[in-house]
Parts: sequence; structure tokens; C-alpha cells
Amino acid sequence: MEELKKLFGEMQSAFAEFKRTNDEKLASIEKKGSADGLLEEKLEKINTQLSKLEKEIEEKRLAANRAPLYGPNGENLMDLTPEEKSHYEAMKGFLRKGTHIEEMQTRSMQAGLDEDAGYLLARPTVGRIVSKIYETTPLRQYADVMTISSGKLTGPTDLDEADSGWVGEAEDRAETGTPGVGEYSIEVFEQYAEPRVTQRFLDDAAVDVESWLSNKVASKFSRVENSGFAIGNGVKKPRGIFSYATVTTVDASRAWGTPQHLVTGAAADFAAANPSDVFIDLIHALKVDYRAGSAWMLPRLTLAKVRKFKDGQGNYLWQPAITAGNPSQLLGYPVMEAEDAPAVGAGNLGVAFGNFKVGYQIVDRLGVRVIRDAITKKGWVKFYTTKRTGGDIVNFEAIKFLKYST
Repeated sequence: MEELKKLFGEMQSAFAEFKRTNDEKLASIEKKGSADGLLEEKLEKINTQLSKLEKEIEEKRLAANRAPLYGPNGENLMDLTPEEKSHYEAMKGFLRKGTHIEEMQTRSMQAGLDEDAGYLLARPTVGRIVSKIYETTPLRQYADVMTISSGKLTGPTDLDEADSGWVGEAEDRAETGTPGVGEYSIEVFEQYAEPRVTQRFLDDAAVDVESWLSNKVASKFSRVENSGFAIGNGVKKPRGIFSYATVTTVDASRAWGTPQHLVTGAAADFAAANPSDVFIDLIHALKVDYRAGSAWMLPRLTLAKVRKFKDGQGNYLWQPAITAGNPSQLLGYPVMEAEDAPAVGAGNLGVAFGNFKVGYQIVDRLGVRVIRDAITKKGWVKFYTTKRTGGDIVNFEAIKFLKYST
């Protein structure tokens, strides 16, 4: 907590300096007709510092709130059955020496986990990997996440409303219309990591192979997921939020399956005059029922531009985090930095806003598998590790976009 307090203080100081520098830049433009180059350079350095501090605060906050052996759903991963404990011990021997193979096969099935190709990691190790992925894949903290034991998730889409009407006390009641129900389907796709290490590294008794593997695999999986959930095309990967063709048509008359966007008003940029107006319009394009729990999703360099925007009273739209548990906000809503989201460019969907818990579904296939390969390259051991994940928009009213004009 002391480290967090220090970081919050640094964030406040950096933001105060950011505002002073940006105000000086604006005054220079008004007086000379152009910005001072030194002020521009200073502003970009402060912007970079703000992004770095924001990331450090989020990492510290998550680390402070996370028990090391608790899974993403709060379950105590050390509350294992005798079979699971045996599987866990066998797995550690398997990772280090390649032993306990038969026991790994038997215990995987007894633990109730999927025993398909390869050997399943024990629950504590899976929990460590998944917890780290949650911490580094921003969308997982906002979207709805479900774990399944099959190859796809299907669910209903409620596209209509039931009819109703007014009636007098003694009048006949005619039958009203029945709402139609559709269905969505989200397939899970395989992502993989293949970290390798020397046999000498594994022979060193001081090495925690399980922890090393967890860190390496989680790092790879989170990078793959971040890209898939943002821009994936749905072919052997999740369907990304920014991958859809969008239209300007409002909810009442737009076909289901197509999200809505507003245009920024300037080619490959935000409007020169009152650029913040389109952000306000986007908030109110979202139905009021979805706004509670909504957040912004945009890449780091776009956020650097948005940090400079002010409202009509000269107040900055972006405000830094000042206490633990309260992320930085834009117009009162949390900001999610998604580095894989499209950059500023003509015709790009550059900013998403909405209730991702309602609008986007992430699906995880139960279990993480590993194949230990000590044969392919002598002196080295590869850990081919796989996990299956999918994702897609399930409510096309709950997420809106800003699109850069062409």
C-alpha cells in the first residue's frame, strides 16, 4: 500500500505538470500561431510517464489484492482432493525430470480434467497461469468470462420485446405478439506457447520450474489474447471487438449483428474544434441501462491525444487514478488501454465505449495441456503448452465506436 500511495502521488504530480505544459503549449499556439517544439517534446515525455505510472499502479493494485494460490474465480487452489494433490506432485516431477508419466495420465483423469493430447497441468499451476493472464489482458477484467468443457458455447439472443397494450376492465383481451429468440455460438480456438530451457537449468534443484513455466506461458498467452480480443477475425482465433463493419444507424433501425459508430469529424483525426463533443455523443448513443459498468477501450497513443482534450469550462476530460481500485477515467468512465486496438487513421475504428460485461463474451476451454519434449534438440527441453479460448460480441447494442473520418 505504501508503494501504491507513492505511485498515486507521482501520478498526481505528473498530471499537474502535464496540464501546465499543455496550457503553455496552447498559449504559445494562440500567441505565435504554432507550438513551441520544446513544449511538444516535454509534453510527450510526460505523456509517456503517465502511461508508465498508470501501468505500474494497476500491476501493484492487482498484486496487492491477489492471493498467490487463488484462481480468477476466488477458489482456493490448494483445497485439493487427495487425487489432485497426487497429480500436482507428479506434475512437478514430470516437468523437471520427465518422470511420473503413467501417474500423470492416471491422475489427470481422476482429477476430473480433460485428458486429451498431452498431460494436463495440475489445478494450482493452471490457476497461476490464468491469474496472470487476467492481470495482463485488460478486456478480461471488463468482459464476461465463462469456462466450458466442450468445443463451443451457445446461448440465446433476445432480439424482440413482448407486445402489450391498455385495456378496460370488462373488455376482451386479444393475444399479444410473442418475442423472437435467436442464438449465438462462440467456438474456442487453440493458442500455444513453447518455452524451452536447458537440461542443466532443470537439473538445478534451486529452480522453481513450475513458477518459471507459469510466467512464460502466461506472458505468451496474454499477448495472443490481447490481439485476438481486439482485432481477431474469428478464423482460428477469437472475433475481435474492432473487427466488425459498423454503420451510423441507431439501435431502433439497425440490423442485429452490426455495431454502431459515430464519426470523429476530421480526416484521420479528431475534430479541430471541440474534439470532446464526439466522446459525449458516444456516451449518450448508448442506452442508459448499459452505461453503468461501461468503460473506454483505446490504444496508448490515442489516449495520449485524448489526455489533452478539455471541456467547455477548461477541465481536462481525462483524470488520473487517485486511490486504489479506481482506475483512470475519461468523462467519468474507466479507461482500458488496448495496445492492439487500431491506431489513428482514416476510416479506422479507433475507440470503443460500452458495457463489455454485457456486450462481449470470452470463453475458456477447461484445462491447460503440456507436452515435454527433450528429444528434438539435445540438451534442451521444450514445454509445448496449449490452451483453448474464444470470444465474440454477443450484444450489438452494448458497445459503440468512434470512427475516424476519411
